[in-house]
Amino acid sequence: MIEHLKRNYVILAQTIIHLTMNNKMKIIGLLVFFLGFYIANGMAQNEIAPAKSNVYTVDIDESYITWTGSKPLGEHFGTLRLKKGQLEFQNNSICGGFFTIDMNTLKVDDIKDEEMNAKLLGHLQSPDFFNVAEFSEAHFQMTEAKMVKAKDYNYAISGNLTMKGISHPITFYASVHESGQILKAHAPQFEIDRTKWDIKFKSKSFFENLKDNFIDDEIGIEIQLLLKQ
Repeated sequence: MIEHLKRNYVILAQTIIHLTMNNKMKIIGLLVFFLGFYIANGMAQNEIAPAKSNVYTVDIDESYITWTGSKPLGEHFGTLRLKKGQLEFQNNSICGGFFTIDMNTLKVDDIKDEEMNAKLLGHLQSPDFFNVAEFSEAHFQMTEAKMVKAKDYNYAISGNLTMKGISHPITFYASVHESGQILKAHAPQFEIDRTKWDIKFKSKSFFENLKDNFIDDEIGIEIQLLLKQ
């Protein structure tokens, strides 16, 4: 389109010059030509160039999520692994991303006794908590990534977290850095309210007279990702 516009200006200028009968009009014609050419050339230079886009894929062997659940008498913690995920960069900043959590990889790391560990793990996998048999995956779909200046992170990440078929928006901070074809992302521990995803077992928000036999609604989440092009 721009080249077509330039050719039209050349034809217009030539026509004006041939139609004029004195040097003054020729000069005006040339000025019209150069003005038109300048405008057309400026439009060409200002056309939006294709943005550089890099897509990084999660290395599921080197990426994990740490969870922490608390109660008055202590806490439990463990890990989850990812099934897949991506982060997309455009012009050196995050423009999109997602990851899928494999709920079958749920582990309890603080209990060393095998029998007690298996008991808690089975309960966490049950309908009282994550109902893994029915909902084997959880998903996070990014909706926004804002660059921020802070000591421990450089992005505020927002998106929708889906667990047990229920989606709610969450926001957390993360440190994200590119190094060649490798990208490392770390989100320091943040909290989500488990009851929003229908995990209400021993929640004081829904059950009375629990005294000290309750579990906090907030679950601590920490994310460590290694991604490659």
